[in-house]
Amino acid sequence: MGFMDKLKEVGKTAAKGALTMAAKSYGTVIGDPYGLCKISMSGTSKIVIVKVTEIVKELTIANDIQTFYLVSENAIKMEHTIALVTREGEKILVLLNVDKNQGSGLSTAEARLAAHYEVAAFLVEALAKNVPEMSDETKLWVNKIMTLAGKSTLF
Repeated sequence: MGFMDKLKEVGKTAAKGALTMAAKSYGTVIGDPYGLCKISMSGTSKIVIVKVTEIVKELTIANDIQTFYLVSENAIKMEHTIALVTREGEKILVLLNVDKNQGSGLSTAEARLAAHYEVAAFLVEALAKNVPEMSDETKLWVNKIMTLAGKSTLF
């Protein structure tokens, strides 16, 4: 491989890393094995676990994730932790991104709250529509998140 080929390869790697870093974050993994990785998405069907600029794991929701559920919630602080359970039994804990700064200039409390929850609701909706199993308790919680985001409930 010549110098120019190596230079092109470095450029491609840097561009991929920059795109990966710039991907929207829907949550942060807490705990092993992906602690502090961000959760990104590819459309509404894939979850991508990213560590800085590297894609660590990709999960197709309908095929790889069996279920998800609420682990903990602090509604006052807008903190919601969910568990994604893969078909292999791996449990991935995710602190959902609720952007408290998003929509701060909006005129009503409802509009501001909906803007805060927009990103979290996108992930929750994708999960709810694609996982093969979900408890009734999780369905109630999904509806709560959708309501906070100013969207139609799913169940």
